[in-house]
Amino acid sequence: VTVKIHLKGTDYENKTTYAGESLTLPDSVGTENGRTHEGWTTNSNGTGSFYAVKSVIYPTSSMELFTYWSDPEMVRLTFKDGNETITGLNIVKTTEYNLSDVDEPEKVGYRFKGWSNSPSATIPGYSSGIVTVNSDTTLYAVWERLMKITFNDGDDTDEEYLVKNSAVTLRTLTKDGYEFKGWGKSITSDSVITSLIADKDYDLYAKWEEIPKTTDISITDTEVKATDTKTDTEVKSTEDKTDTKDTDVSYK
Repeated sequence: VTVKIHLKGTDYENKTTYAGESLTLPDSVGTENGRTHEGWTTNSNGTGSFYAVKSVIYPTSSMELFTYWSDPEMVRLTFKDGNETITGLNIVKTTEYNLSDVDEPEKVGYRFKGWSNSPSATIPGYSSGIVTVNSDTTLYAVWERLMKITFNDGDDTDEEYLVKNSAVTLRTLTKDGYEFKGWGKSITSDSVITSLIADKDYDLYAKWEEIPKTTDISITDTEVKATDTKTDTEVKSTEDKTDTKDTDVSYK
């Protein structure tokens, strides 16, 4: 992959590496019009992901980085999920920024709760509303882990994520030739549960009972007909009931 790195003026530098491999960005290119070069952003207007000078990146595809210059009247507000930058923007110092303007991040198996100044926070300091930014600020996404309920029906699996200690809806299934008995916590046991609280992750297994094969027999003056009620298959004899020597049996 190729990373095009804008420098001072119209100068730029192309660096190449393998996808996912490390690449070290250049040192500062100095100052320009009283502003100091602090790094690069993925958008030419100073928004997007920000990378400081001499930082190490791991590009997975070709990209273009634009020179970012500090401004005494501007501050940078960055939103992150751990070490990964979600988005960032430059705003005028002391500006009140509405957090609802940022798209809520999504992560499989987690519920987004809000933002915090700490990357290890479990309780958000900001969930909505206005934040006043007086200096460069980084806000980190705060997540709540959800409980994973895995339904195994014998052929396929389906996953559902629920808030801890919420009630699990035990869905009803159908299958030709079988009666659904319920859900069990063990693949080897036939016991089923009637309710479940998602206090942790669970694997649930569908319990089936094969419907016994039965036969309905009807007799008329000219034929004897047997119907397999499980497969709905007919076996018909067209013989004269008084003559037991020859029997013509057909299936349909």
